[in-house]
Amino acid sequence: MLKKPVLPEDVGHTVLVPVMPSDIDNLKKFSDGEIIEIDARRDRFYPLTKKYWALCNLVANNHRREGLEGLDHKNKVDEYIKLKLNIVDSRVVFPGSCPNCRKQIDIVHVKTGSISNAAKDRDEFQEYYNQAVDIMSWITGIPPQELEHNWWEYEG
Repeated sequence: MLKKPVLPEDVGHTVLVPVMPSDIDNLKKFSDGEIIEIDARRDRFYPLTKKYWALCNLVANNHRREGLEGLDHKNKVDEYIKLKLNIVDSRVVFPGSCPNCRKQIDIVHVKTGSISNAAKDRDEFQEYYNQAVDIMSWITGIPPQELEHNWWEYEG
């Protein structure tokens, strides 16, 4: 959908105009004058998304923190960052016990949330990206400015 004035003289009065064929098909489901509720979001800025994944790849290839040796793939780095930023859809705790140590332990299953276009718009993703770069810097020991300067070397 595209936001634009109804008529040039109607400054301040706008209408949403279909852009994609699927927008037109969806609007045909409603009668004229019917009030509909929509979830309006800006498209995510694709170059920033590309840069984010390149930086995840850079971190996977250059992490220095002891105990984070498992961050050896960009998808694992992405999941770690989402956990650190509490982007979580659900947590399930299963009570259990440790047979060898004879004590009660809980097993926790965490499902991280989405950072996809459907989940975050451009502004929300920019905020997430800025926080993620700080975590990436901490993991690698590389200053944020230097990370962002060299991201293109790690595309793919």
